Amino acid sequence: MNPSQTRLADIAMVFAVVLAGIKLTYGLERFLDIGLYDESVYLYKGVMLASLGIPPPDSGPLYKAWYWLLSLFVKDNIKLYYLNYRIMSIAPAVLFYCLMRTYRTPMVVSLVVTFFYLISFGNLSVWPKPSHFAIAIALALFLIKRYIPSNSKSALFLAGGTLLMSYARPEFFMSYVLFIGFYIAYAILKRRALKWKEDLTALILLVVMSLSLFAIFGVPVSGENNRSWNAFGQHFSLNLSKWQHTDKNPWTDWETIVREPFGHAHSVAGAVLINPSAFIKHAAYNVVGLVNTVFGVFLMHFNIILPSRTGAKFVIEGYVLAALLIVAGFYFRKRLVSNFRENYNSSRIIILFSSFVVLPSLISLVIIYPRYHYALIVGVFIAFVAAVVLSSNAPQQIQKNAAISYALLFVLLTPYSTPNPFFNYSSNNGQLQTVETIRFIRALNISKPVNMLEAEGGVAYYLNSNYVWIADWSKNTGFYQFLKSNGINMIVLSEALYSDTRFSGDKQWQDFLSNPQTFGFVKVDVRGTTRQLLVHEALISR
Repeated sequence: MNPSQTRLADIAMVFAVVLAGIKLTYGLERFLDIGLYDESVYLYKGVMLASLGIPPPDSGPLYKAWYWLLSLFVKDNIKLYYLNYRIMSIAPAVLFYCLMRTYRTPMVVSLVVTFFYLISFGNLSVWPKPSHFAIAIALALFLIKRYIPSNSKSALFLAGGTLLMSYARPEFFMSYVLFIGFYIAYAILKRRALKWKEDLTALILLVVMSLSLFAIFGVPVSGENNRSWNAFGQHFSLNLSKWQHTDKNPWTDWETIVREPFGHAHSVAGAVLINPSAFIKHAAYNVVGLVNTVFGVFLMHFNIILPSRTGAKFVIEGYVLAALLIVAGFYFRKRLVSNFRENYNSSRIIILFSSFVVLPSLISLVIIYPRYHYALIVGVFIAFVAAVVLSSNAPQQIQKNAAISYALLFVLLTPYSTPNPFFNYSSNNGQLQTVETIRFIRALNISKPVNMLEAEGGVAYYLNSNYVWIADWSKNTGFYQFLKSNGINMIVLSEALYSDTRFSGDKQWQDFLSNPQTFGFVKVDVRGTTRQLLVHEALISR
């Protein structure tokens, strides 16, 4: 193929990746339930951005702005949730392929790596999605960086880009600082070779951009949410619940749980100073868990060899893929070493810049928890660097028929993510508990103000503006006072609410459940779920 034919082939491959992504996510809303709490908070506060105002800088304002943009085209929040889920599952895969090809990675290698990213557990199954949003930005930044010849200007460009990323995931503010630090060191060491006029323009643009964002949104690592402490506290509580039995919920009771080992600490640094041994144990436990996290995110995938769709077969094929990688690495070891020696010197800057993006997530994996969404960007950039450094730079001759075959094979091998994409999983089997709850409440057509108690994490975000969420974790009194002071007139009875110790240990709550009609509530089953709904008579009376 000549260069123009190669470009056409790459365009065809991009279309193949998009089509494969559409196939993978086909029928998504039939089997994947809406995830409440984190993702739904982003969605709701994005949709309501104009009325709620600018979010705190450490709460992902850029990702919320993205939801606001999508909401201009999609008005139903359920449809909006699934649209974003699809985009966040397809866009990074497309950008990943484009990035590898831009750095002259062979087409076959680029397709194979992209394919296994697309069908990996880390792509479709990992939630919430701000990490995928940040990955898409990072891949786009490195794609553009390829066309910036100067290392100094590349560092300034990537500093500005990672600052934007930090308004989706605040930990990437560290990357912003690292790129600025690199530029300063590089400018000092290469001061005689720099084109200062061009660099000064880029530097002024970065300063203006940074100061403008800080003035409008604030610094991403600051904010009223104290996000890093919240994340540490919740995940320390999660680890603690594995070391010793507790009836408390690590996600909603974490402040009570961490008070015993860390006293009144309000930062990770404070926790280290107060109880270093507890912190070290937590970090060590996280390091041990990294192996399972890396395996789960990058090697486990929707099965393409074994028949039928079960979690066990995801794992089996993950082990098969790991074994194949080890065997291939051993078989081609001489060629890989040769390619590494040939490519290393020309790739050092991309390795360094990639490490600046990866480092914040690596630290989060150890200090916070080996969560899949922290590990995702680490794996993507390790795969990218490996593809660049270990692949041959020799021109690859791809025949037209071979390119067509690759594109078709890519789409055909991509599985549907649902076992049967044409079966409606919401048909009374309890698969879509949250979606069915939302639809059931919508069908009641209640226009009066509703104060809804639920422990799921934001059902009200998908209802009309007359619904207000009363969170289970906000209860700090007896149930009768809690009921009255919050004006609760609707309650979603679910396993999460029943198991909440604030309620299960409250005799008033137990008495209320045994005879809700004396308080004016009517109990109805929510179709297609295992839940019931308590609705006050005043809401449904005409």
